[in-house]
Amino acid sequence: MRLSRAYSTSIAAGIALASLLVVSCSRTKDRAINRTYHQMTARFNPLFNGQEAYREAIKQLETDHIDVYDRVLDIYPWGQAKDGSAPAASLKRAIEKATKTVQEHSMMFRGTQKNTVVYDAYVLMGKSQALLGLDVAAQESFAMVTRNTDRKAKRPWNQERLFSQGEADLFYEAELSRILILARQGNGPATLSALDELERTGVPDQYAQEILVLRAQAHRSNEEWILAADLLKQASERLKDKKRWARYAFIAGQIYELQGERTLARQAFERCIAGQPGTYDMLLEAQLHKTLNGDGRPQKLYAELLKLLKEPKNANYRDRIYFALARVAQSQEDRKNQLFYLDRCVGAGQPDRPVLLAMAYSERGTMHFDAKRYNRAQVDVDSAFALLPEGHPLKKSIAKRRDGLNALMSVVQVLDRNDSLLVLSTKSEAFLRSKFTAYIDDLKKQERAAIKAAERAALNAQLNAQSALLSAQGPVAGANTAGGWVFYNPVSRAAGMASFTTQWGQRPNVDNWRLQSASGTWAMGTMGQGGPSAPEDPSNAEAYVDPTYELATYLNAIPRTQEQKDSCRTLICNALLEAAAIYRDQIGDLDQALATLKRRAVECGMPDSLRGGCQGGTNSACEAEAFTHYALHRLYLQREESIQAEAEKTLVLKSYPATRYAALLRGEVLQKPEAIGASAAFRTLVERVDIRQWEGALAVFKATTWSPEEAPQAALLRAQAIGGKEGRSAYIEALTEVEEGFPNTPQAVAAGNIKMALAADAVDEAGVTSPYVEALSVPHQVMILFSSAGNANDVRNALARFHQQYFAGAPMSIRVLPFDESTQIIAVDGFKNSTEALDYRNKVKRATPVTQFLTPYDVKYWPITVQNFTHFYSQKDLKGYGAWVEMIYTL
Repeated sequence: MRLSRAYSTSIAAGIALASLLVVSCSRTKDRAINRTYHQMTARFNPLFNGQEAYREAIKQLETDHIDVYDRVLDIYPWGQAKDGSAPAASLKRAIEKATKTVQEHSMMFRGTQKNTVVYDAYVLMGKSQALLGLDVAAQESFAMVTRNTDRKAKRPWNQERLFSQGEADLFYEAELSRILILARQGNGPATLSALDELERTGVPDQYAQEILVLRAQAHRSNEEWILAADLLKQASERLKDKKRWARYAFIAGQIYELQGERTLARQAFERCIAGQPGTYDMLLEAQLHKTLNGDGRPQKLYAELLKLLKEPKNANYRDRIYFALARVAQSQEDRKNQLFYLDRCVGAGQPDRPVLLAMAYSERGTMHFDAKRYNRAQVDVDSAFALLPEGHPLKKSIAKRRDGLNALMSVVQVLDRNDSLLVLSTKSEAFLRSKFTAYIDDLKKQERAAIKAAERAALNAQLNAQSALLSAQGPVAGANTAGGWVFYNPVSRAAGMASFTTQWGQRPNVDNWRLQSASGTWAMGTMGQGGPSAPEDPSNAEAYVDPTYELATYLNAIPRTQEQKDSCRTLICNALLEAAAIYRDQIGDLDQALATLKRRAVECGMPDSLRGGCQGGTNSACEAEAFTHYALHRLYLQREESIQAEAEKTLVLKSYPATRYAALLRGEVLQKPEAIGASAAFRTLVERVDIRQWEGALAVFKATTWSPEEAPQAALLRAQAIGGKEGRSAYIEALTEVEEGFPNTPQAVAAGNIKMALAADAVDEAGVTSPYVEALSVPHQVMILFSSAGNANDVRNALARFHQQYFAGAPMSIRVLPFDESTQIIAVDGFKNSTEALDYRNKVKRATPVTQFLTPYDVKYWPITVQNFTHFYSQKDLKGYGAWVEMIYTL
């Protein structure tokens, strides 16, 4: 009976508890039990899981982030998560959990949210969306919090305190996270404006450091470097987190150093060292930069760096220390030691620091280039270009020099080879045999030395593997009952692979040779047929001789007949013209260009008996010689040597009056190319250019394979079409391509003349230098300017719907910015270049759901770069930028 009564009591208690839970689950009752239930459930179930996923994503992003110390570091050591990556999956999970929190635990009564944990979920959602690049969605999430929370509310003392951080903290976290989006977009003016508005009514001290960092990021975007460094320094001095203060101090030191503030830079790097940098790389970089920004006494600087070099822990960082030593030598204008330490840096280069190695190659190549050692410069610059990652600013800056040096070395090889062949053609047969025999013997000695070195390396690898086996025991298959198997030991396996590679090289796995012998398998397959066939008499088999070691290979290359010698001279004359053009246009060495053209004039000139015929008519030989002197005339003008230039001009006019170069000097209009038997495609190209159909002209050019005769003319017309479509800068680049692609043609001459005229026009038009920079290939924004009488919220919402429908997934953001009393701006960014921005502009102008809110308010749609936006917005330069847009974008 007692058991029955106890059982009944338990059942009743269980039913009561279940009833209580059912009642408390309701989100439609504003009672303490309901609020507590949903606050607790939301906080410790979906929101907790979402926050854990967010922390995991941040940790992974920090791990994946690699600091590149040759440029100013990012303030935040993580970037956006790439789609498909592990951090992106964690962030999507965080958004999913935050959404679940809002959907299942929101308690809105009469416009008031009774479960403030929901706002924690919105903050988590916004932060995750921002790291996924969904800026518009993130700003909406943060706005949901800032619009519905009280920044002055005190944290409650009831049970809600256990589950939520309070409305005031939620407001500031959401607002600062929203401003962080603006800062990371590079929108400095909007960031500073938002921070000023936030601080206008006061901000708790606990957010002071974060505001300093945001201001530093904004000033950095505005290229106000000293202000940014000062703010980062202040932030590092206030922080207690040593890892963060070390990073901020390091970045401040980098900026001070770039601005020439050596004392402040040294202090900042000392502050970084006093903290706890996240990696030893940063610690070493701080020590190096602290030394480089020392008191200026070279002996002391060398001593500090050499001390670091001797420390065993820096054995893998010798390349970085050598590079710093080279910088010290450079600051002292000690070119000998600078080159010495750059050589050591290259020799000690580490594969995990390719950018540093590339910088060493680049600086050494620059030294060789300045000393006119172009062959060495070409090797170094080409190596630097190959090592640098895509998008690195140094890669873009050395690309043109690399192209010029590669082209020059290709031509120089032709010159050297044919010059050598002509010299050798004058030597006796006995002399040639003696020289080439000695050369072949030397090659064989070098090969034997290389084989011995490889054998020594293989032996060393074997000895190292054996010694490693004595101190390292690999796992044993079968535990205690089985014998050891050497290839479970990674040390011995790596040593064996290194030994094999040293001896045999990288062999592909042909015929599965790693598991069986190809020759053995073939032999087994032929055994039944009497075995492999072999020559009955081994003496009848011809031994293979490598042509490299065969004397006849070199003797046969010597030109013997007059025709062969004339062919060498023709190659030399053509190469001299190409080399002169490269020296002048791509290398910028006018002295070498002049010397090369003079050599061509002397060695490749016509005999006096034939030159007289050029006065009464013209032929290819007259044209070629006239071109040489015309090129000399232009080169003397470029060198501002007017007397010599006039002499060459007179020579062309008197000795070659019938040539096209004489006509150019007289200012005559040459016959239009289309009048000469041109192809149908060429005539179409000319027609399109004449009627200014630039797109059509470029399409014809791209779709046609041009003959050698029409190719330079078509290239010049293409340059004109590019100039009409993309502006002066693109026109000049296209004309340069014509000069470089067809250096010995009249079209190259015309391209050079047009470039000179454009340069002169630019000087005449400049008057006052424009504050705006033409950069059509860099990231762009589209500004929508309209009267203050319009409703910016309506426009923003319409644009958000427009983006959702037509640009889903694109990383585009919408920002509403005040401008002046009569104008407001909505800025849309996320465009890679001007073409994308203009395409978006055209689409949005045709979108009636958007334009219905804009058309009555004097709307303008202007593309703009981030750099130009800074000046435009700070100066409120409507008129000036409007003229610039009309001129550059032809709107």
